[in-house]
Amino acid sequence: MPFVAKHMGILAAAFLVTGCGAAAGSSSPSTAPIASHTPSTTNQSSPNGAHSSTIRVTPAMAAQSSMTAIDFPSSHVGWAAGSGQIWKTTHGGTQWSRVYRLGSTNFRGIQFIGPENGWVWSDHLVVGTSNGGRTWSRFYKGTKILVTLSMATAQVGYAVLGNNSQANGLYVTHDAGRQWQHMASPFTPLTTAFFNANIGWAVSQHKVWKTIDGGKKWTPSHTFASPLPVAARIRLAGTNAVWVMLLGGSGMSQTSYTVLSHTVGQGWTVRAAKSTAGAGPAPDANGATPNGPGLAPGPLFAVNPNIAYLAGGVPADGFGTTSIWSTQSQGAAWNPYSSVYGLNGIPGPRSLSFVTPQVGWLVTGAGNTTVFQTVDSGRTWHQIFPPSAAPIQSIAFVNVNLGYGLGAPGQPNAVLVTHDGGKHWSKISTLPTSLTWNMDTARPSMDFTSPQSGWVVRNNQLWHTHDGGAQWSTVTLPHFSSADSLNLVAFIGRDGVVGSPYNHTSWWTTNGGASWHWAQNQNTRQTLATVNTAVNHEANRLGQPLLFAGSHGNVQWIMFENEDWAISSNGGSSWTVHRFPSHILTTIGNLTFVNAQDGWFETGGGSLFATTNGGSSWNPVY
Repeated sequence: MPFVAKHMGILAAAFLVTGCGAAAGSSSPSTAPIASHTPSTTNQSSPNGAHSSTIRVTPAMAAQSSMTAIDFPSSHVGWAAGSGQIWKTTHGGTQWSRVYRLGSTNFRGIQFIGPENGWVWSDHLVVGTSNGGRTWSRFYKGTKILVTLSMATAQVGYAVLGNNSQANGLYVTHDAGRQWQHMASPFTPLTTAFFNANIGWAVSQHKVWKTIDGGKKWTPSHTFASPLPVAARIRLAGTNAVWVMLLGGSGMSQTSYTVLSHTVGQGWTVRAAKSTAGAGPAPDANGATPNGPGLAPGPLFAVNPNIAYLAGGVPADGFGTTSIWSTQSQGAAWNPYSSVYGLNGIPGPRSLSFVTPQVGWLVTGAGNTTVFQTVDSGRTWHQIFPPSAAPIQSIAFVNVNLGYGLGAPGQPNAVLVTHDGGKHWSKISTLPTSLTWNMDTARPSMDFTSPQSGWVVRNNQLWHTHDGGAQWSTVTLPHFSSADSLNLVAFIGRDGVVGSPYNHTSWWTTNGGASWHWAQNQNTRQTLATVNTAVNHEANRLGQPLLFAGSHGNVQWIMFENEDWAISSNGGSSWTVHRFPSHILTTIGNLTFVNAQDGWFETGGGSLFATTNGGSSWNPVY
């Protein structure tokens, strides 16, 4: 029954922004081919090629792979691509099969036209299929960087190729990507996208351009004000329904960005922008521009001329937080939904796909792959692959088999239970409170004093259950105000503490929570020292500030700021000091025991370790 006395940091995930286009395309004049490649069609699952038989993607494979792009042509069939692999689902994203593998190639884009014809690309490689992924061909392999690919038909497509923005050029293919010819244009393109064989759009550093004849002639449609973009993305939802994201400067894990939309009769309108201290002002925006989500741009996806989705991320905030906003009014107003809880990593520019205004998918992962789905127009997101293994906020065990947990990916209010020592978890209830979560990193935020009686802190409220987590009610604390901060709860026997390690207010009980007392001008660490002198004495003896402490019967444990931890089997009379092995991230964990031998450590990222020898060794549960 643990106690936290310090905010525990989370490793920051790195974030890289690339200029990348999108959508469907057109046909156009050509000069002599500059890049051609005879396709090599393979049917072996090998470092050099595709597949001979479908290999089912398991959660273990997902944990070792990072998918960065996703495309769903229908509600059941979808594709994901990333670190040297292409996956396919025919189950709406709940199950996947690997259909292509090519070493460490970093695929970052994917586009399907219908169920059979699709293209997946990296910086220097395009692979394609014309039979629904049964076989794949290498359509392009060149020295120029593929900035953008936009296919209009099964044969005609357009690309931006180059080495940097000054050397970029427009190219066209008439044979599905096998050969590419340079196209003359009055601008140097940052990105391009074609809606059909004739109508296309392009962004240069100074303007948005349009063609209605397959690129023979380009007409300027919008001129940017200062500052100018360094990269751009286009999403199309009709011949004149265009969304453009302009990317500005980067710094301090931040990237400024601006989102514009174009419709007939309205022309171009800035719909959202984000200027930051680290990245500078947003391109082509002014002070009156509506503020966008996050501190760096995520994916932009247009469902139709009115409905679009915009994601913004905060890369330096733990593993990265991502908010996905929606508009049903061409961007005139946005629904600023809460961040997606438990999302691991910042999504890439092509990581979002919708088949209807209500149903969409998001793929992401920092070193591993997770797939989230929404069925309510982006209001809430739930992880559907891999199946959520365990709680990611807090755990509390009451015996070697029975344990409770708080928080699942996309579900910050989920209460989970295990009956086999943590190997399998299921949801038993949902706390009736807001989905807002604001990086719930202080742990533990759950404690059970018996199989039936448990306590949870969420959204600045204390909750209690009398029936093993099935139902929860709020607890009124004396002199509590919304300005107070509740983010942890812990019991040592019948002595309990609730509050925050940061604010100088906490509450304590000596009768198992039947009544609570106000500990004004004391944080939770100070209150713990008051209610349990054994824990305080051991912390002082070692000369280390404690992070958290807990108990189960006569067994007590403490974790310190230097990541040492101690356990006592006689109520605190004597202690044994330990240190976790290096593969366990102790700075963000939650330690709990049920006796002197059996304990668990949850890393806060969905990994659980168990010990059966009092902490001398730890083995992964999942």
